[in-house]
Amino acid sequence: MTTTQHPARRAGEQDLGPVATNPFGDRYLPAVVGTAFRDRPAKDVYGERFRSTPFEEHSLYIVCGTDSGLFPKYLEETGLPKGTRFLFVEDPAVLARLWPDGLEGGEISVTTLDGFDRAAADLEIEKHYYRNSLYLIPSFCTLDPNNTRYAELAWVSMQKINTLSLQLGVRLQNRQFLVRIIENVGENRVSVEALQGTFRGRTAVLLGGGPSLDAILPWVADNRDKVAVLAVSRISKQLLSAGITPDIVFSIDPQPVSFELSKDMLRFGEDPLFVNNTHVATGLLAQWTGRSVYWGPRLPWLAWDHPMPGSTVTHLGLWTAAHMGFSRVILGGVDLCFSREGYTHAKGSQEREAGPMLLRGLIEVETNDGGTAETDRQMAIGIEEMAALAAHTARNGCRVVNPSATAARIQGVDHVPLEDLRLEAAPLRVKEIIGAVLPRETRENRVRYYRDTIAELDDALDKLREIRKIAGKAIRDNEKLLKATTPAAHHRLRTRVDTAEKKLRSEYHAFRTALMQMSAADWVKVLKPEKEDWTPEEVEQAGRQIFQLYRDSARALAGAIREGRERVLSRLAEEEDDPEVGRLLNRWERENVPGRVRVWQIRNPAAVDRALQVPGCADRIRGLLETFRTHLDTVPKFGSDFDLESVLEKAAGCFQRRDDAGLERLVAGLDKQRTAVAVAAGHLVRGYRAELTRGPEDALERYSCVLSAEEPVLLVEALKRIAALELGNRRFDRALSALERLADLNPTFRPQYANVLRLAGQPAKALDAYMAHVAEQPDDLDAFVQLGRLQLDIGIPAAARMAFQHVLEHAPRHAAAQALLAEAEKQLCSEPPPT
Repeated sequence: MTTTQHPARRAGEQDLGPVATNPFGDRYLPAVVGTAFRDRPAKDVYGERFRSTPFEEHSLYIVCGTDSGLFPKYLEETGLPKGTRFLFVEDPAVLARLWPDGLEGGEISVTTLDGFDRAAADLEIEKHYYRNSLYLIPSFCTLDPNNTRYAELAWVSMQKINTLSLQLGVRLQNRQFLVRIIENVGENRVSVEALQGTFRGRTAVLLGGGPSLDAILPWVADNRDKVAVLAVSRISKQLLSAGITPDIVFSIDPQPVSFELSKDMLRFGEDPLFVNNTHVATGLLAQWTGRSVYWGPRLPWLAWDHPMPGSTVTHLGLWTAAHMGFSRVILGGVDLCFSREGYTHAKGSQEREAGPMLLRGLIEVETNDGGTAETDRQMAIGIEEMAALAAHTARNGCRVVNPSATAARIQGVDHVPLEDLRLEAAPLRVKEIIGAVLPRETRENRVRYYRDTIAELDDALDKLREIRKIAGKAIRDNEKLLKATTPAAHHRLRTRVDTAEKKLRSEYHAFRTALMQMSAADWVKVLKPEKEDWTPEEVEQAGRQIFQLYRDSARALAGAIREGRERVLSRLAEEEDDPEVGRLLNRWERENVPGRVRVWQIRNPAAVDRALQVPGCADRIRGLLETFRTHLDTVPKFGSDFDLESVLEKAAGCFQRRDDAGLERLVAGLDKQRTAVAVAAGHLVRGYRAELTRGPEDALERYSCVLSAEEPVLLVEALKRIAALELGNRRFDRALSALERLADLNPTFRPQYANVLRLAGQPAKALDAYMAHVAEQPDDLDAFVQLGRLQLDIGIPAAARMAFQHVLEHAPRHAAAQALLAEAEKQLCSEPPPT
């Protein structure tokens, strides 16, 4: 890599100032890195920093800031570990000043935030994430709390990494999704395709769980007969409280917590239609008494022509509404951002009860009223996906509107206040229309489906046995390959191994995808190798790993299929006139779906009546129904999202970026918390706001309110700001009082306390403070330098010489220590001899 200094001043560069050169020839921009490299060579500074945490081989490091070019230069001079790459994200003005032609590609690349995605993709960032070899590290310029230029850069870079982690992390959960699909295959009998185009020219309202849901529910109740009400399952409790039964309810998530959040939908009865992803939580689908249609592949190895419309259930709801032909969809509670106080969901939800979201790393978005709000990474992705989905629905004649002024502004979604919405006059009988287009619900249809599905699963088990047989033989051939002693034997075995892999890739392609989902992380590691220069041993090892994965994944998938087959057999038994009731009850208990009794009562009431006459069965059936009611009535508890470390980091970031709106939102959220710690944190954040908007005296008043708190970290932050403000006002006594308390709380502040004592004309106290500190922290070379300076000033050069010699023993090229040692020697030589 070659770096070229460029004297040209471009737009945005005027505040960068001149280039400085330290005594060791390092050229840097003081406006970017301050004094970090003024007295020491960059090589020593970086060497000391990374001595205890050396860089790893075959890794990708993302670095915010280049330290005005010194960090890449250090890496170029010292060399990188094998296979390791560095990607620096730099301020555009600094990049234009240092590398006017840009610098991308190779082992060390420098880009801006705008070019980050492409540069990261070129360096295979996904591969490194999956292999746990992706690192985000700061440069010295981002560690400087006063460097506002890099505060935003570091924050946005972190958001990009976190967003990528979220997206890629979901892929590693594929096994859970796949298993749920197989578990649900007995219930997923009718595709959502059956609903296509059934409501052309009509209006639907799609309700999500966001804060604005509270405002739209009265309007929905008033216009209930004029619109189709579509709702995500997690707001069922709020709908029941408002006396609203939706026409369609949606759910997609496979996790057990999804059942806990959505189980109130099971109280709606048979009227709504349930639209579910095939991997939905089994407890919801297996205990649903009404009609349902599925979205997604019915079995993991079967085709599904529609891509996922987005990452949330609301996206699926909007896609379904457009698929059903609605010409307009009104979004309610689809905020995709937090309320001003930091709430993520509407009143009545468990998330609302947990308190406002005050975590760090949130993203600011524009709202429909022109203001701003915070959101998390997942919802930020959802905003982009919703914009793409709105464009898709528009092409299909469906307009999307959102009446909430505080919802995130989304391209393609029009903001129309509730009072300006006009609805069709004719009543809309949704249940009748849906009932007319769905296949008839009969015992004969269900029995036929169950038998056909059992045959499909048996065929899949046969295929998996063949895969295991092929993989097992290939493993043995692969082992022999490395030991082959003649070219002919090597060629024969190589051909057999390659043929086996081609057969698995081609003839069993659909199952190969499912097998990879069973152990996604392991497959990624094998299919994305780090090296290109393979040794014969590495080839043999990689081949063995691939075929072992085929074999082991096939065994695991077969186990899931056998369990799914048992579930379908149980559903088939439910249709019998005289089933083995004990086995049915055992099955429902094992699946933890006691509400399946209700489904059985509706579909086969005669069989239930006979079962109730069997001794012992009646009590067990009533027991399952009571268990089901208990499940519904149990309210899950979710912990508060209040985390002091996150609050303080978020507040410091907003303060550093001079983001008063962000601090205001944080204060609003803290005001909803009732703990003493949250109250004290609120005073601290109000102090930050006062510094930005009202002045130091107001800020000092706020910070003083924190001093009675018992939380040390809050005391430290408040005292730091008090000391800084009092020093700015030249009120040394007050600053010293704060610094003395700071030094007692955290000894790392003792050198600063000593320095201010010196400035305040109290050298004896300053000397005591320095001496106490270096006795505890002998590796703090800067403190030794300050101690030596003070000793020179007060006329004890012999002691100063010892301090500077200590520094040079650990850092022989320390320029300041060298110069000051020379001064100490000069003073010693000029001293009169003792008499």
